[in-house]
Amino acid sequence: YIPQEESSCPQKYWTSARFSRDVLDSMNQAVDLAKKAVSAKRIVLVGFSGGGAVATLLASERDDVAFLATVGGNLDVGCWVRERRFTPLKESLDPASVAGLLHSVPQRHVLGTDDTVIPRICSRGFVQNVQRAHGRAEFVEVPGYGHNSPWQKVWNYTYAFQGKE
Repeated sequence: YIPQEESSCPQKYWTSARFSRDVLDSMNQAVDLAKKAVSAKRIVLVGFSGGGAVATLLASERDDVAFLATVGGNLDVGCWVRERRFTPLKESLDPASVAGLLHSVPQRHVLGTDDTVIPRICSRGFVQNVQRAHGRAEFVEVPGYGHNSPWQKVWNYTYAFQGKE
């Protein structure tokens, strides 16, 4: 436990505002700086767990995303809150609300069959919504993997770059 006055990150960014406008603005600035530093024209966004929500929300706001990938991503915050019986994240944005905006972004969302943190119904529902909007989204389940499994053993990072600039 770190008292709020000693933390550079207010508690709300770990709780109700974890996917807030402030968080997205900060991440967009970081991506812009990284992109400029390497003179990139296009980017690949990859997010794990709550980072999957952030990457998805960022992808919906940017026009330079060549590929979006999540691993155990929280893609439907409303569903996650209902299924897990959590307190609603009232200050957060929900990736489920932007699924239709991502139809032009190729995507791969990976979830372990033994994941007890992110319910399958939430991830699968998000991907189906992207697909209904004629998007190119893939949902992959990895047998025997849980939320904190060693994903680096099964994730093929070159997948995201096949056929891309």
